[in-house]
Amino acid sequence: SAPTTSMPRPQVLARRPDNQAALIKADVAKAELALANAEGLEDVAFKLFAERERATDPPGGLEGNTLVGIGLSIPLPLRKRNEVAIESAETGIESARLNAEALAIEIENELAGALAKRAAAYLMAKEASGEILGLADQNLRDFREAHATGRASFLQEQRAQEQKLELEKSALELVREYHLANAAVLHAAAADVAAVKKPSK
Repeated sequence: SAPTTSMPRPQVLARRPDNQAALIKADVAKAELALANAEGLEDVAFKLFAERERATDPPGGLEGNTLVGIGLSIPLPLRKRNEVAIESAETGIESARLNAEALAIEIENELAGALAKRAAAYLMAKEASGEILGLADQNLRDFREAHATGRASFLQEQRAQEQKLELEKSALELVREYHLANAAVLHAAAADVAAVKKPSK
């Protein structure tokens, strides 16, 4: 059977190292923005305090009082610092997103082209390795029989044999071209080499 002419986009993109690197860059850009935002906020201060004081409380005399509390200090107005770093991180996110999208399209086009070339190479290799060689072989047998009975010359038989050898050579070259096209598909899809498919005769 003929090799497939399509591959699932998500699986291909997930296997491509260059696409994985682009996605990692996008994640790093998001992390840089989160860090810039965190560093850009004015500090909010929390304070826990405990105090003990002695006071005179007639008629009982001296008494001890313990005060425990929490203090919260929020700067007003609450504003962001580090605005340059934040803007740079936001730009980095957009740049990483666009780069990842462009790379995904590039990978899809590369794979589509490789699949089309492989399909064409498969058909040519299959045809050259099958019926055409069969006809050349039958033609050679016919000339050998004709030469044996005096109905054809040795030169005619020799030409039939040369024709068959040329067709076999061409078939081998086309099979080679198919395997090169198949290797290009495997590279574009980051697929396993075990997926190589030899054209059937």
